Amino acid sequence: MDHPHATVTTTLAKFEESDRWHGTEEPVPGDVVYWGPGTHGHTHVGFFVGNDETVSTSARLGVPVRHPLRMEDGREPIAYWHYDAREAA
Repeated sequence: MDHPHATVTTTLAKFEESDRWHGTEEPVPGDVVYWGPGTHGHTHVGFFVGNDETVSTSARLGVPVRHPLRMEDGREPIAYWHYDAREAA
């Protein structure tokens, strides 16, 4: 990425523009997980850690937490993004 991004929308746009990030159906630890809009219209990202778990910032607690892929509000991930380090070399 060229610099940090404050919104999920701009982060995903940069993934789309990048030659190093690509969508994947089979996430591995470290891949980015994307959830679509929830009841309040907010999208969300986190990191896949394996065993159908992820780490992301809890809106309720305001800190990163480990949790199942299914969000507390019932949302399932709609995309996974993988960084191809071979492309960066």
